[in-house]
Amino acid sequence: MTQEDYRYYDHIIVMDHNNIRNLKRLLGEDKDHKIILLMDRAFFMGRIFLAIQFQSLNTLVER
Repeated sequence: MTQEDYRYYDHIIVMDHNNIRNLKRLLGEDKDHKIILLMDRAFFMGRIFLAIQFQSLNTLVER
């Protein structure tokens, strides 16, 4: 991982806090908030999926 990689990618997804610590050692601070924990993203995407499913279910019930 280089500064160029950091500038190029929109998100850098890591597995744990040790990965975040190591990236910050290499790159400095995450000033653009690109470094994301994998499971944090999975939880967020799961909430969006559930909201979509709930909305679809409500649409079916209303018909």
